[in-house]
Amino acid sequence: MTAGGGRDHLPLPGPGRGGHTRPVQDLVPIAVWLVELAWLVLTVAGVWRTFAKAGHPGWTALVPVYNLVVLARVGRQPGAWVLLLLVPLVNIFVLGLLSVHVAWRFRRGWPFGLGLLVLPIVFYPWLGFGQAKAIP
Repeated sequence: MTAGGGRDHLPLPGPGRGGHTRPVQDLVPIAVWLVELAWLVLTVAGVWRTFAKAGHPGWTALVPVYNLVVLARVGRQPGAWVLLLLVPLVNIFVLGLLSVHVAWRFRRGWPFGLGLLVLPIVFYPWLGFGQAKAIP
């Protein structure tokens, strides 16, 4: 209460109610979400096409854990390597090896394999939609 008997209060936020709006800041989370969605779709599409070129069903790129088994098969490695992906720090090394083996399967070198590991959004679509053909 104030000395004059009225109540002190803060204005409610929003247009026409004395508050301020932040339209640009409100759009940032939506923009970030759209970029993440595009990143995901492009990467999954590249992995899908890569699996299909290697003779495996493309939809397996969408199945968690099983997609790693198929990745090992594309790289001609035992599916049991997926268990090594559960071990911290070892998983980075094993995923790097799998990526290099996948690159070799498509007649690409180890630098391309490291690209598959570090920048999958670029290298999987390049591999899947490009001219590369899997070695039978």
